[in-house]
Amino acid sequence: MKKIFMAALAAATLSLSANAQDLSFIIQGGYQGAKLTSFDAQELASGFRIGAALDWRFLDLGVTELSLQPGVNFSQKGTNLVGTVRNGQSIIDLVNSPSLDNAINAALKMNYVDIPVLLNARFAIPVVGSVFVQAGPYVAFGIGSSTKITTGDKTADGALDNINKILDQNQGYDAFKSKVMDKIDYGLQFGAGLEFSRILVGAGYQLGLKNVVNKDASVSENADVIGAAMKNALKDGTRNSSFYVTVGYRF
Repeated sequence: MKKIFMAALAAATLSLSANAQDLSFIIQGGYQGAKLTSFDAQELASGFRIGAALDWRFLDLGVTELSLQPGVNFSQKGTNLVGTVRNGQSIIDLVNSPSLDNAINAALKMNYVDIPVLLNARFAIPVVGSVFVQAGPYVAFGIGSSTKITTGDKTADGALDNINKILDQNQGYDAFKSKVMDKIDYGLQFGAGLEFSRILVGAGYQLGLKNVVNKDASVSENADVIGAAMKNALKDGTRNSSFYVTVGYRF
């Protein structure tokens, strides 16, 4: 009985050791650029993403490996909205127009915790190392947002007082807290890159599938100028769209 027990224990130890060889840990970070769909009057919002992933290799064919990569990332998304100020009125008219005349710009930055689950295929290349492609779903949870408001080069006479009032009252506006933007997001993530000497260089794209604008949010144009403007300007079906470039290391 003792020999059988010891043999079983040895077999279990060898199995765990083999499974451990199929597991690795990746940390990565880099640049992320983002926009919101269905809105023309905007510019790219720049931010960063940083996170980690567990890589579980479940198929090894020598030159080709398949693995599953669940991960967690801090991810900055958003947009730079460009709109105009109506002369003599205290409301930002964020119209769907690329005109910069009499402009007031709202840089909306939204911070998320992204949780992707990716299927990763890695192909060995002599001398270079390996290339990888990956795809899968992600879900994201908004943990905070802020708005930085600036005026353009041209400002209509009579609107300056209203612009200054808007700037004073709405700097740092949190679109999540006001519920104008939904905190939950989900979609698809695609990526590709190169790995050499445990260093990973990659790029990817996140395609949001969820409407992130809450058109039912209760906001007042007098008390919540930015929220009302965003709610009126952003359309139902507005989704996150972002790309990223990262550098990582495999442990």
